[in-house]
Amino acid sequence: MSGSGSRRPRLPVSLGESRQLFLRVVSILAFGLLVGIIGAVLAIVVVDSIFWLGDRLSAVTAGGAGPLNVVLLLCPVAGGLVVGLMMRGMSIRRAARVADIIYGVQTRETGIPWRDGVLNTVATVIGIGSGASVGHYSPLANMGAALGTNLGRGFRYDPVLGIGCGVAAAISTAFSAPIAAVLFAHEVILRHYSLRAFAPITVASSTGFFIEHHLLARPPLFEVHVERSVFAPEFLAFVITGLACALVAVAFMHLLLTSADLAERSRLPAWLRPAVAGLGVGLMAQWVPEVLGLGKDVLSGIIGGGETAPWHLGLILLAKMLATSLCIGFGFAGGVFSPSLLIGVLAGALLGHASGAVLGEMASDPALYAVCGMAAVASAVIGGPLTAVLIVFELTRNYELTIAVMISVVFANVVAYHLFGRSLYDRQLARSGFDLSLGRDRLMLQRTTVADHVTDDAVTVKSDQSLADARDGMIAAGHQECHVLDELSRYHGRLHLFDLLRLEKDADPAVEAAGAHANEGHLRIRPDQAVWDALEMVQESGAQSIPVVDRGGYFIGVVYESTLVAAYFRAISNTRAEEHAA
Repeated sequence: MSGSGSRRPRLPVSLGESRQLFLRVVSILAFGLLVGIIGAVLAIVVVDSIFWLGDRLSAVTAGGAGPLNVVLLLCPVAGGLVVGLMMRGMSIRRAARVADIIYGVQTRETGIPWRDGVLNTVATVIGIGSGASVGHYSPLANMGAALGTNLGRGFRYDPVLGIGCGVAAAISTAFSAPIAAVLFAHEVILRHYSLRAFAPITVASSTGFFIEHHLLARPPLFEVHVERSVFAPEFLAFVITGLACALVAVAFMHLLLTSADLAERSRLPAWLRPAVAGLGVGLMAQWVPEVLGLGKDVLSGIIGGGETAPWHLGLILLAKMLATSLCIGFGFAGGVFSPSLLIGVLAGALLGHASGAVLGEMASDPALYAVCGMAAVASAVIGGPLTAVLIVFELTRNYELTIAVMISVVFANVVAYHLFGRSLYDRQLARSGFDLSLGRDRLMLQRTTVADHVTDDAVTVKSDQSLADARDGMIAAGHQECHVLDELSRYHGRLHLFDLLRLEKDADPAVEAAGAHANEGHLRIRPDQAVWDALEMVQESGAQSIPVVDRGGYFIGVVYESTLVAAYFRAISNTRAEEHAA
């Protein structure tokens, strides 16, 4: 039958397209599962090793804090010496940071050697186990990034997506927060959302959570139990909590940067600096032992409803900020996320006591304010407000508490952004010349050199040739500019066709030398300079082309405005394609 009713419905995709789609789904599942499984196992080993060493430290230093506790003083020093020597084996000669992962993703310079990942992780375990006031979140992220990028290359998978998968798997396993881990990978690391990245990262994060929570039935890193309902007047208090915690976060981040500057200005060799920081931590621990390590017990005690005097909370807060800044600034391997959680808990608990004094019985337990402070400070430090809110929700399953946390987080990030910037990581990158606030397309152009766009399609004359020679050359080539060189081919200046035609009214072009009328102050650029610099020069001068010269001033060629504009639109197109890829 030839009627329309006998026709088979056309498939939305061809057989070949169906096969490609099937292979795409299989590759997403396979790669996400592989990274998730390995990342989960590694994260569990790292976390358990840290806690095991922490227990050994507590056993060795048992007897209480005091001025004669020599073991408590020397353990961080010894750990610092070991860490400092291990950092000499890193390719970057220092501890890896989350900022390094972000840099690699944004520039697609994703080469994270296995050696660096292993050394940095082991150094973190030793450092925290010996009492260093650092966190394990950054090393977990770097370990996951090294895993993802190397597996990605091995399986011919995009290393950037591999980094996102590895980071999400490690964070999901460590914090029992798979949704927050997925969001963290996009919000903090990738800085964009695309289905192409979302799918494998979700698989890796979910796999890590399944292994940690269901297969091994491990308890979360810390638990939050806040049952009491929130009273309406308290929402203003949560706003105030966010504003105050923003100031705490900004002060903490400035301390971290100042400590790093002091370490650089000191004459101490890099391998010895962690030991010096360990000495400082050991001294502080004589009177405030809570500064040692992750501070998990202190954090759990406060958000679990434990009673701590306000003056003691304030003392621990100041000591923890100083100890962490000293350790991170002077080269201990570790991160700032876990310390910022504790700092936020301490600040929030203090504000909770103040709220109780003002609101009386209408005020919630200080533990609720501690949770708000925890999320507010941590989110401002890492630049991940949505991640922080979701971590709290996944740990508490408390919708009302999450709303309170969200209010504090929003105001904390608004204030911190205006006083400091988006995050500590962004400031660290900006200090090294990589400003993410400028936009990814501009950053790509700042990473691309003019050398890739130089052409010799330009009109040139020697300085002793006549204006007529310059004019005839421009007319023959269809150009409006002529570049004048000296007898050694060093750049001398530029002649514009319109300027030359005006000169012919008062001078004989066959007699006048081109060098006598060239614009010697004309701009020029070196081949190793950025395309973005060339674009700015063209915009300011209105020139058709820019001469490219080497450091000796010798003429190499030119780069045209049209070429630079094409490179700009190509960078925008590539960025948009990555952000919207499926």
